[in-house]
Amino acid sequence: MKQGLLIIFICLLFSCEKDPVIPEGKGNFVDVQTLALSNIQDSRATTGIAIANLSTQYAVQERGVCWGFLDSPTVSDFYYPASANNASFTLTDLIPGQKYFVRSYAKINGIYTYGNQREFMTTLANSGLNNGLVAFYPLNGDTRDYSSSGNALSSGATKTAGRRGVNNTAYSFNGSNQFLTLLNPKNLPSNNAAYSMSMWFKASIWSRDMVIAGYGPANIPAACNYVKTLTNQGLMHNHWSFDRTFSSGTFANLWTHIVVTYDGGTERYYLNGQLIHTWPHLTSPLFINPSVLSIGARVVNASTNDIREYFSGSIDELRIYNRALSAAEVSALNTL
Repeated sequence: MKQGLLIIFICLLFSCEKDPVIPEGKGNFVDVQTLALSNIQDSRATTGIAIANLSTQYAVQERGVCWGFLDSPTVSDFYYPASANNASFTLTDLIPGQKYFVRSYAKINGIYTYGNQREFMTTLANSGLNNGLVAFYPLNGDTRDYSSSGNALSSGATKTAGRRGVNNTAYSFNGSNQFLTLLNPKNLPSNNAAYSMSMWFKASIWSRDMVIAGYGPANIPAACNYVKTLTNQGLMHNHWSFDRTFSSGTFANLWTHIVVTYDGGTERYYLNGQLIHTWPHLTSPLFINPSVLSIGARVVNASTNDIREYFSGSIDELRIYNRALSAAEVSALNTL
């Protein structure tokens, strides 16, 4: 009898033992580690992935690092895929002065496993590139304005990979009904005041007029300020009946950087960091009215939904300044 009670007691003891907990980063007991951060700058930082304890019973279908603004980032946030189980990465297209969380990941036997989490803060940007910045849209997973103006745009496009190949750091536009916009944005340059616009784009077609980005009403001479592709070839600066074709090339399916500057008398056009054209018009000043800001289309009349020249392709990082950037500053923007 006593022997039977002893057996029952032992069985109850073992049945109450907790299930084993898989340590963080060790799904299926494969060790997935996130490497320490190094070389942290305003728009870059270095980290990596290391996978250990991998045996033949475990197959790795994907691996890399992912990062984001919130705790426990996943591959739904920003991420870089890796081609090897041990690799380092330079995270690019980061926002200056922003806190990030980063984890390595591996898809093992069809299941995502995430490594240990690390966090870091990017440094503040070069002060010169912050001077006069009145609108800043990194388009890194959201349509917030990261300048002090707070001109958040409506969300009407799809997240995609950006100019540096990082997933979810730009927006794609379908060419028919997708665009980002805001009525009556604050602090944008008006009338004949100096300004600069910087934008990255990758057009998927080059067969019609398509607006990349800009602001102002599109029905008053010299009152709007848009950059667009042209039907046959080239790029145009659209001021509405006061326009300038500043490039005759086509750049379909290529990430291209455009900067337009204006000092109150001459507009200058930079392509991929290089000055390509100047347009002096001292006797014909601008009368820009920043009544609407848009990316991916030209908003003629928002109240009647009169939207035209939809963009087909991807757009990344729009910046607007209330001053004319120097050639050196344009070159610096091109490398960010």
